[in-house]
Amino acid sequence: MKKKKNTAKKDKSAQKSAREALRFQMLWEAKKLYPNAGSELPERIDMECSIMEEANLFPYIEETKDFVNALRGFSQGIVSVNPSPFLRNSIVVRCLGLNLIQFEADASLPVLSKDMLEESLTIDICLNLSDVIPVLEWLRANDKNVCAYEDGLMFKLNIVSIRFPIVHSLQALALEKAKNIYLDFPEDEISQQLQQEIRAYIAQMNIRHPHLLEEYEALGCFMIAFRAQFNTSVGEKISAGLKNSVLAYCFGITTALPVENEEQTKEKNVEISAQPKDCDEVIDLMKEHFHTQVIGSSNGLQVDLDSLKLEFPLTGIFRSFVISGATSLYYNIDRVLKQRVETELDCYEHWGIVGEMMLLRHFVTSVSVKCDASVGSDKTLLGHSVAAFCLGLVKESPNVEDEKDLKYFQQKERFPGEVNVYFEAGQYENIVHYAEEYFGTAQKSEKAFSFNLGKLNLQIYKEPIEIPEGISWYKLGTIRKMMSYYSKYQY
Repeated sequence: MKKKKNTAKKDKSAQKSAREALRFQMLWEAKKLYPNAGSELPERIDMECSIMEEANLFPYIEETKDFVNALRGFSQGIVSVNPSPFLRNSIVVRCLGLNLIQFEADASLPVLSKDMLEESLTIDICLNLSDVIPVLEWLRANDKNVCAYEDGLMFKLNIVSIRFPIVHSLQALALEKAKNIYLDFPEDEISQQLQQEIRAYIAQMNIRHPHLLEEYEALGCFMIAFRAQFNTSVGEKISAGLKNSVLAYCFGITTALPVENEEQTKEKNVEISAQPKDCDEVIDLMKEHFHTQVIGSSNGLQVDLDSLKLEFPLTGIFRSFVISGATSLYYNIDRVLKQRVETELDCYEHWGIVGEMMLLRHFVTSVSVKCDASVGSDKTLLGHSVAAFCLGLVKESPNVEDEKDLKYFQQKERFPGEVNVYFEAGQYENIVHYAEEYFGTAQKSEKAFSFNLGKLNLQIYKEPIEIPEGISWYKLGTIRKMMSYYSKYQY
């Protein structure tokens, strides 16, 4: 029993010695900062140390100091740091090495009270916009759980909230873009609504893959170029979510100021339309601005920009191109050919791959110019499709009167999932390299490169495909999938 009392006494004595040593160290550092403070300095240090010991703040201040120093070492884009009153005015916090604000050597002692601890302990760190995403990635790499708050992004470092306010920076960016687009821009009229929209934008932001209005800028640049290049020969349909958005107006997605207090909707889509003669140039422009983000959709092409979407319906143009191709490629447009073409068009629309077929047509046309290439024959889907031949995706016309082919397209049930293209002229490596620039990363197999067009995969083969004897061409895709599946297992 006596031994326990002695141990407790020693522990208490050690704690007291540690507190006195800490206060002496803090007073020593404080005298360097405030050499003319006089006798009130020791009292102030004692008071602050007592408050911080009672609230057990010392370990949290050390952790915060380590984080702030690490952030300053990682990023040179810190514009300003604004701590809450207690962290700003505490001499001990500064003596511990947590330097958050510019120190003035001849300043009087800042006012500090225990009541300041009733407010949240926060540090607002303003960054250059270009540094926000690298800092977020760095925070995630260091296991910090970042979330949104009203003015930006934040995370908790124990009892201290580290905040990155970005609302005003994003607002300044949007206003700057608007001033560059419009000659007469009513900044005062829209500032409040713009700030509200940006706050709502931050609240809905995907923190793991954040955008800082890049999607608005990208879509705005496209729409400005689209209108300038085609003028009145094209059309656009803006959803209510964008038509009523000040952000969309600032970046040039829309051309008219939204009606004040108009209801906002979740749908934020732009649908463009064009004449068949302008189709290729519109796709060229989409590829120029969005590159590999252009993919096929059920009835055309689309670009998914996180919270925004651009759509280019192509069903009518697809039909126009196929019928025009049939008229120029076939000498006699009889009832059998008309039925076959109409059946295939209905089938492709039912499968929802009109966009993929038009994207493939644009790629084949482009690669023939870029790589001096030309398509060859095919024994799979495209080789048995009159529509594919009319679009220039294969070299030879299929047998229009083949009953099995007609029945296949009439059934509409066997969605192929992939199409195969073989280029008989052109250097294969150059074609594949261009395809990677056009579609994005490829999956490589032994005999082909595979690219994702949306709902459909494209296989580019180096050699013509041979169908094994006894296997129907329309079963080849299913057999490949089965072989790929079972090859994963060892028996």
